[in-house]
Amino acid sequence: MTNTTDPRTQAAMETPGGQLARQLYGLAAVRRELGKVANRELPGHGFGALVSIRKRENARVSDIAADLQIDLSVASRQVASLVGAGLVE
Repeated sequence: MTNTTDPRTQAAMETPGGQLARQLYGLAAVRRELGKVANRELPGHGFGALVSIRKRENARVSDIAADLQIDLSVASRQVASLVGAGLVE
């Protein structure tokens, strides 16, 4: 397959803004892959809760709910799921 990209587009992609756009696109791809792994390895949306827990030594469920901008009951279920999986105490 040949690259038939317009020369102006190619030139634009070589600018600092174009390079940043390529890097951000690559970062988004990495994030998608991490999300796939996290969803296989962690129950529910546990990845976000784990990140929130990691930010504090003694995280409370209310802290996690605030970090994730979710209801306290949702955060509680996520933490309970992590505890049940043996990922947090």
